[in-house]
Amino acid sequence: MSSAAKLRDLEARYIPRKKPSKYTKKAAWMSYKAVKLVHKKHRLYIKYKNEHHLAYTKAARETDIEIWHKSFEKKLAEQIDMDHKSFYAYVRNLSHAKPPIATLFCDNQVLIEQDQMAEEFNKYFTSVFTIKNTANIPTTMPLFHGDDNDRLCNMNTARPPVKYRRSGNPTGN
Repeated sequence: MSSAAKLRDLEARYIPRKKPSKYTKKAAWMSYKAVKLVHKKHRLYIKYKNEHHLAYTKAARETDIEIWHKSFEKKLAEQIDMDHKSFYAYVRNLSHAKPPIATLFCDNQVLIEQDQMAEEFNKYFTSVFTIKNTANIPTTMPLFHGDDNDRLCNMNTARPPVKYRRSGNPTGN
């Protein structure tokens, strides 16, 4: 058994997977009333399993997401003079470009599995950060010509070493 396979086996056995939370975080623009109505709509769909049932269609009309979204943006725009931080935080959140994860190719094959991607990244980083042959590096000419007495500053005489420490804790109190 290779070390990578053994590591995957140990991960599967001893590292617990993160379970999705039952309580999801609501969007910033959703009020708690909107969240309640969306939950009601979901419960009605689960109960009747039909989009055309009268109770479900009524709940769907009440939970028109676009109306809630537009009312939130309108409220932000009206209160921009008093609370400009919330407005700009909302706009900044919308304007972030979230690039998708690019596909990874190895030997003209698309890697989809996370284990394969991790192995390929590992190979790449080990090739980048390993020590290369330093025998063929050209030598440079020294910048300082003269002996040690001609230097402007000697590090040992420039600053005397600290010989004492304040009493008490590290902040000096």
